[in-house]
Amino acid sequence: MLGRICTTGNNILGQNKFSSEGAFMHCQMYSTATPDGQMINVIKTPGMFDLSVSEDFISKEIINCLTLAEEGVHAVLFVLSMKNRITQEEEYALNTLQRIFGSKILEYLIFLLIDGEKFEAKEFEDYFRECCPEFLMRVLRFCNGRKVLFNNMTNDEGVKAEQVNQVMAHVAAISKKNDGKPYTEDMYRNIKAEQVNQVMAHVAAISKKNDGKPYTEDMYRNIKSVATNEEESHSLDDTFQHDPYLSPFPISEPVKNIVLVGRTGNGKSATGNTILGQKMFTSELQAGGVTMECVMYRTAIKDGPIINVIDTPGLFDSSVSANYITTEIVKCLTMAEGGIHAFMFVLSAGNRITQEEESTLDTLQLIFDSKILDYFIVVFTGGDKLEANEQTLDDYFSEGCPKFLTGVLRLCGGRKVVFNNMTKDKVKNAKQVKQLLAHVEAIEKNNGGKPYTNQMHRMIKEKGDKLREQQRKVKSKKLASEIEVMKQDLELEHDEKMRRMTQLLERRLKQNSEAHERAMREMREAMRNYK
Repeated sequence: MLGRICTTGNNILGQNKFSSEGAFMHCQMYSTATPDGQMINVIKTPGMFDLSVSEDFISKEIINCLTLAEEGVHAVLFVLSMKNRITQEEEYALNTLQRIFGSKILEYLIFLLIDGEKFEAKEFEDYFRECCPEFLMRVLRFCNGRKVLFNNMTNDEGVKAEQVNQVMAHVAAISKKNDGKPYTEDMYRNIKAEQVNQVMAHVAAISKKNDGKPYTEDMYRNIKSVATNEEESHSLDDTFQHDPYLSPFPISEPVKNIVLVGRTGNGKSATGNTILGQKMFTSELQAGGVTMECVMYRTAIKDGPIINVIDTPGLFDSSVSANYITTEIVKCLTMAEGGIHAFMFVLSAGNRITQEEESTLDTLQLIFDSKILDYFIVVFTGGDKLEANEQTLDDYFSEGCPKFLTGVLRLCGGRKVVFNNMTKDKVKNAKQVKQLLAHVEAIEKNNGGKPYTNQMHRMIKEKGDKLREQQRKVKSKKLASEIEVMKQDLELEHDEKMRRMTQLLERRLKQNSEAHERAMREMREAMRNYK
């Protein structure tokens, strides 16, 4: 059993043997007998995403299951949770499984989908038709669609028994298809030896073409010029790209990192899925945002670059704090190894552009600085509605473009594109993506080939912090100066008031004195007249 959940193993055993507390560091095996007397050995392997130990340790420990299974492994149960969105981690786990055991292991693979209590059988099949990632569909095709919906929460013994019966039916089918031969340790060694021989044969062929010179990464980049014709070149490229065991170096194709930003509900995730050419990001109509953290998926464009599409949480999602969203959005800089080549500012042509969109732009500039506009592409979703109304994007703008949006388009060189995320027409999708990539190339050219990097963000932030500190100091000095001026003004005003009061008192004293003297003179004059 491969996966993170122990409860499934216990349900197959019919008793609690595997502990769900703590991490499994080694393979563990327990046995049980079915009602018809058949013995089942259930082997639980370490989780593939335990960051506390090395990948090499986990790989070696998983291989140990072949030692525990003395007669060989009759089936490999790959456990997935229906509660969580299937991500790149699961794809990585499947690739790791094939890297360890060879593609032969797919002939023994059964998918167990747990946490599917809410699904009926029909809903389960509908889910797989509509929401299953392409990589998982591809693996299911290889293993003849072997999958079982497993309800670990049920207390119904009949349901439990039926689930185990379904698993055993698949095991019987696997055994029949492989002529009763399980996957054994000898088979594993033979596959590894064959892989080594294939690698050595390719190395020898390449060495011969290069006159015995050592095979280097630089030589790999020049394989196409070494090959004698185009057909040979494509054949060699295909061999290295599609066989994980024969790829001595990573494929050195150009990679473009594109980040989706915008307000909740404008169709960011749906746009990401259109670019990827498959449904990878969760995209639903609901009041709160669906994307709660930065998520990245990759696709390869025919005759074009590899594209990493990073979806970010929607701004103004009332279900989480603004501080959380801001912190999460900044994480896209860490995910985009090598820097961000374009920010796609997603707006909806189907909705009226409001104050929230303007606030979204202000927030993005606060997070990334106005430098972000040098990497901006304005994407309008709702292209299906424009098509239904026989409108172009220019027609849409002619009906009245908000002033802030006119300013944004002017600052970002008028880079805009309309996306129809509802169309199933692959030609239309390819055309939309091509228009987008043309803008990405223009951005790269305008910025001297330099993407927006984490280092650039830190430098801008440091400059901003210094500028704000300088402004604070200037304001502080200015305030102190203003206070001093006010103080001086108050002192002058006080002095002026005191001077005026003194003058007034002096005048009144003088007037009183003169009046007193006048009264005394009059009194003396009266006394003389009386005598």
